[in-house]
Amino acid sequence: PDEKQRAIEMRYQVNASSKPMGIDITLVQGATVRTILQFTDASQIQVQIAGTMPGQERPKAFNNATTFKKVSTTTTLPPDTEIDDFESRSQQGEGGRRRN
Repeated sequence: PDEKQRAIEMRYQVNASSKPMGIDITLVQGATVRTILQFTDASQIQVQIAGTMPGQERPKAFNNATTFKKVSTTTTLPPDTEIDDFESRSQQGEGGRRRN
């Protein structure tokens, strides 16, 4: 496929000691979304995204959670991947792009 690969840099912090596990996802300009996550098996993770907003309390249960599936064991991005850089987005309030 000739479609460009694209990645979005994100910052997050996980609290693995809570049940369900908590995750704080930092968005541009310092806004933080507090939500929950769980591993469903060795290659999937569920994150409660629907209904979450910066400044709201962390959900206590899953309701229509988004499931992410592991697609690779490597931590290296493919060559020429376009990255939306976190620092640039935070300063500009929109997409800051660089190449890998």
